[in-house]
Amino acid sequence: MATAGGVGSSDPYAVFSIPRDASDADIRRRYKQLALKLHPDRRPPSEKADAERAFKQLIAANDILSDPAKRAAYNAKTASSIAATPASTSRGSTFSRNFGQKGPARTSTTSHNHHRRTPPNTSSGSSSYRNRPYPFADFFRADLDSGFFTFHASSPFNNYFAEAGAGRSRFPWSTPQEPKPNQPPAAPIPISATLENLAASHMKQLNVTRRRYTQHGTSVSEKVPIFVQLSPDMTDGHVITLAGAADELQPGSRKFADLKLVLKVRPHPRFVRRGRDLLLVQSITRKDARHGVRGALVEGLDGTIIDVASYVADETAPVSDGTVVVITGEGMPSADGDRAKAGDLVLTFKV
Repeated sequence: MATAGGVGSSDPYAVFSIPRDASDADIRRRYKQLALKLHPDRRPPSEKADAERAFKQLIAANDILSDPAKRAAYNAKTASSIAATPASTSRGSTFSRNFGQKGPARTSTTSHNHHRRTPPNTSSGSSSYRNRPYPFADFFRADLDSGFFTFHASSPFNNYFAEAGAGRSRFPWSTPQEPKPNQPPAAPIPISATLENLAASHMKQLNVTRRRYTQHGTSVSEKVPIFVQLSPDMTDGHVITLAGAADELQPGSRKFADLKLVLKVRPHPRFVRRGRDLLLVQSITRKDARHGVRGALVEGLDGTIIDVASYVADETAPVSDGTVVVITGEGMPSADGDRAKAGDLVLTFKV
């Protein structure tokens, strides 16, 4: 399998095979070249697993080099170690040496064993990759039977592919892991509505941003429209749960968490809600108060004009400050539309 010269190294510059002073344009151009060459979909089935690993490392390297802040931090962190570390005597990349790319032959002290790898428990003290049990030992510890691998703290994969646990991730072909039971649920997202919205059973549309995973295990954000059916029975603080509308739980699982919303009812300029009833304070002049409620009109929540005189025994009886008139059935409607279950409009006169 043909690969880039530096794939297999923990140094993103070595992965890209570019100098440390390469320009942003050079980095973008090199990334496109390597992405086309190493993309798993462009490899035969027999090389799929190797391509997956190489492509993930390429993405991790690009995450550092394409971000000016991350690149500057990496350069500052590794500047001293580069000056203190002697040059390696091994030739070619780890990936090419171990996954079939033709290149310069490795040196060996024993001519008839030049095709053999030095056992992992060598006492030579060398830091060469060929003295380690597998070529990516600098990056992670793997358990291929369970499908899990754990990144070392210094690995560039640690921040890029870490999931719920500290540096713990999984291969894309492994069985999806259920979310940790002790993980606190996300706080509900507030949505606002008016009393009119609730009374009319309004359908509210929202655009939410959630996380999902690509086929290569990378996390991306997407905007998803959701629709919330409001109801007259809902009150301030009501929690609405939308199944499967939040983030994807694990790479490749195609299972999404539930999205929780909390209702915030905006204060109304005229009405105050008390259960199903609506309270309204109506001003009246002293002159009109002496003649009772004859001709007094109020506007209901839905815009209906209501004749108050229809709801009192004597429409000519004088009205005093604090007089209460109950207008039945003109409060908050019932969710099922039954007017017998509707609340009342409680009208208080202020003279």
